[in-house]
Amino acid sequence: GAKNARRVCATYAGPTSGFEIIHGLVDRIMTLCEVAPEEEYVSSSGNKTNKLVHCKEGWFYTIRELKQGASDYAGTYFPGRAAEILLTSPNGGERVVIGTFGILHPEVLANFDINYPTSAVELDLEALL
Repeated sequence: GAKNARRVCATYAGPTSGFEIIHGLVDRIMTLCEVAPEEEYVSSSGNKTNKLVHCKEGWFYTIRELKQGASDYAGTYFPGRAAEILLTSPNGGERVVIGTFGILHPEVLANFDINYPTSAVELDLEALL
């Protein structure tokens, strides 16, 4: 049967890939959904000050490199320039992949007649609600 799912997708295209812009958007979306970054994610980001706003208890996120062949989305992104977004919630307690982001593969850009380097993010909002 049919299913409605709330997902969010955003792209950035310009003279540079904009990977850092899309990465920042992921962090902003998680902040607005009151999901805290995992401690290890914060410490590896180079930003040693962890100024958290109000976050839901037991909700955390992190990112990890999207490995080639590990996901249906791997071919969408340039190899080595993509990540998975993982969520830990009090409901399940274990990390679940809720989205991906990265620099789109040149083949994808050609298929859609996009002439600039482009980064994209796509994630499941249902998991955050």
